[in-house]
Amino acid sequence: MIDSMPPTEVANDERFERFGLDADAGAVARVRQDFSEWLKNFFAIDEVRSSDVVLAINEALANSAEFAYLL
Repeated sequence: MIDSMPPTEVANDERFERFGLDADAGAVARVRQDFSEWLKNFFAIDEVRSSDVVLAINEALANSAEFAYLL
């Protein structure tokens, strides 16, 4: 499986993209942390709003990981 691209290898650092993630809690945690840092670097939003956005992303990632391999 393709690993998440390190931020230094992303073609456009202003666009957050990760491909081929493993459907597990570790991958979700790494992407959540990467996204949180990216959000703080590129958007001037307060901590509460940032936390809300990260929570929404976390829910989407967690649901994807939970249901990725159901038949």
